[in-house]
Amino acid sequence: MDTFMRGLPVGTGYHSLSLSSAPAWLTGVFTITIKVMKIKLKLFATLSKYLGDQLAGTQAEIELPQGSTLADLAELVKLPPDEVKICFVNGIICGLEKELHHGDEVGIFPPIGGG
Repeated sequence: MDTFMRGLPVGTGYHSLSLSSAPAWLTGVFTITIKVMKIKLKLFATLSKYLGDQLAGTQAEIELPQGSTLADLAELVKLPPDEVKICFVNGIICGLEKELHHGDEVGIFPPIGGG
């Protein structure tokens, strides 16, 4: 495996998945490897509760499969779709279809009322 990993970009992570539910003829034949990336996430206002005991706007590092979108990230941290109003990626407002990349900084806001 060490030989296989040489030459990959620094900071790239990999996870192996077991094939426990695979047919018997596949067992031991190969390992599926998923390339992962890390992003920095900040949830604001009432959304902060979805990252545990962190204060609103506190940054958390999240690991996702490469090619994940903002919608995938929201699902991973169990954000209810109706509570996601504004998303920023690297300071730019984006829709939930936006694909994320290693090192991106994401901020998500809920609907906020006031006057």
